Amino acid sequence: MTSPTPPCSVLVSSCDAYRDIWPVFFRLYFKHAVGLKMPVRLVTDQCSYADERVEMLHTGEDPSWTTSLARALERVPEPYVLFLQEDFLLSKPINIPLFEEILSQFHAIQALTLEIDIRDVNGPAIEDTWFRESNAENLRSGLNATLWRREFLQEIVSPPGLNIWQAETRVRDCLRAGRRGMLFLTPEAPPVISYVESVKGGFWKPDAVRFLRESGLEPDLRTRPCPPQGNGFFAKLTRSLLKRWMRRRKAPGTPASMVQPMAEAS
Repeated sequence: MTSPTPPCSVLVSSCDAYRDIWPVFFRLYFKHAVGLKMPVRLVTDQCSYADERVEMLHTGEDPSWTTSLARALERVPEPYVLFLQEDFLLSKPINIPLFEEILSQFHAIQALTLEIDIRDVNGPAIEDTWFRESNAENLRSGLNATLWRREFLQEIVSPPGLNIWQAETRVRDCLRAGRRGMLFLTPEAPPVISYVESVKGGFWKPDAVRFLRESGLEPDLRTRPCPPQGNGFFAKLTRSLLKRWMRRRKAPGTPASMVQPMAEAS
């Protein structure tokens, strides 16, 4: 008899300043996660997303990244979480049978974290699993699309006042200290989750805009522009001026702010 899949939930890390991305993120998530029967929770400051499939985890007005996530995790009952950022736009269906197999293997060996979007040979293989081990030599663990033992993620974000890059440094420090149970996928594993990283420096990335339009979706370029990329003088000047304009224009979120899902195509 097959053992039941261990309890796990999807945790989407965000903040009110990125609420303009929620409609496209969740349109693509629910398109590509059909059949993935896990609670979906959105971490943010004060705003809400008007979809009954998404549980809000409000963390208060503009806390730091680790403070916000630590507060949210206190309200997550499942022992495992699939961690995503709000600008990771799913591009293909999640391989649900493989994810459930991976979750069961993760639980069986009492692992701490797994980089689901890294498939590599540079690490010791874990017998009878899809996993290889991160260590101080390969540093293959971080905060991308990741599966976590909730208690370990709580340990990583326990210091208040850190940003996401400082939290990721804590992950790497665990590897340098010889912590075991931090994993990534072997290259023989089929892809589990495919996504497009959509934002860089606060702006839409051109590849993401192109991907969304090819998917029949239009990003909100009035709220979050897509300026020229590169290190040339005019490109950098344009981005600098746009950032100032965005800071002046963007209204802060409030507890009454409700973000509506994208209208379904007729």
